[in-house]
Order: sequence, then structure tokens, then C-alpha cells
Amino acid sequence: MRSHVKFGIRVLALAIFVSVFGMAQEEPHSARLRIALSKQKYSLGEAVTVTYRLTNLSSSLLCFPPPSVDCYSVDGELAATATPPKGVVGPRTGRGCAADRWMDRDVGYDIEQNWIKLGPLQSYAITQESHAIGLTAPGRWKIQAGYVPVREDAQSRYQDALKERGCSSVPELHSPNVTISVKEKSAK
Repeated sequence: MRSHVKFGIRVLALAIFVSVFGMAQEEPHSARLRIALSKQKYSLGEAVTVTYRLTNLSSSLLCFPPPSVDCYSVDGELAATATPPKGVVGPRTGRGCAADRWMDRDVGYDIEQNWIKLGPLQSYAITQESHAIGLTAPGRWKIQAGYVPVREDAQSRYQDALKERGCSSVPELHSPNVTISVKEKSAK
């Protein structure tokens, strides 16, 4: 009986060690994306204004160029998407895209003058009307946002300059859902 107890204690200790070691090996999130909407109740077809807030959760400096909103470019993108109520087909959104920036300047100068730099626990926020959200039916809609980072081919040009400045890049991020209520337009 004693040997079974000792064996059980050893197995338990090993399980605790493995689970603590496994938790220590997980890569912590270096940043977080959250969104806030201008309000929680909308009418059909009404524009939705979104505040995107990207926060540095790491202990290092995060550096990234100002991303486009609702349009993917070489500098990355912040975009909100809407999931309509069950049984409703989501609207198709034909979006234009801003032209990519010319990449002919000194990359170090570009980082110093144009890129956003976030120290630990600092945030970058931008508020803009979303052209990608079309509220076409009444009901409860879920809004989520995503950050797509600088394109790989563009970021490779900046790697040495980023290292020299102690910068880390921002990974792809997704916000938690925000639920809104959409109602029919009131008759006047």
C-alpha cells in the first residue's frame, strides 16, 4: 500500500511539474486589440464608428507603421467586420484600397519619423467610420476587428533598422466580439 501511495505522489508531482513547465513555455501575447463603438443601438443603414485600441502587453518596444483602416496595404490594416443575426446574409462590401506607400526612403528615417512606437502598456488608438460594416437587417449583430501587420516583404527591408532601435513587430491580432442592436428606421 505504501509503494502505491509513494508512486501516486510521484506521479502527482510529475504532473504538476509538467503543467507548470508547459505554462511557462507558452508565448505570452505581445499586444492586444480592443474595439469600442460609438454606441450600442443603431438603425438600419446607419454608419458605425469604431475606435480601435492596440495595446503593448510586452516588456519591449513595439514599432509599426500607421495601418490603413478598412483597406489592406503594405503598412498593414485595421478592419472591423460584422456578423449579422442568424438567418441573414451579410452584406457584400466592395472596398477600394489606398495606394501603398513608396518605399524609396531610408528605412531608419522612416521608422523614426513615421512609425508608431509603443512602450510597455502604452496604447495606440484611432477612431474612424467603418466602410466595411453595412447594417442591412434588424437584430443583434456581432462586430469584431482584426489587425493585419506589415507585409512580410516590406518588413524584411526594416529588420536591421528595427533591431538597432530595439523594436519588436506587432503580430496579427483579433479583438473580442462586441454586440450591437439594430432596429428598423423609425417613421417620421
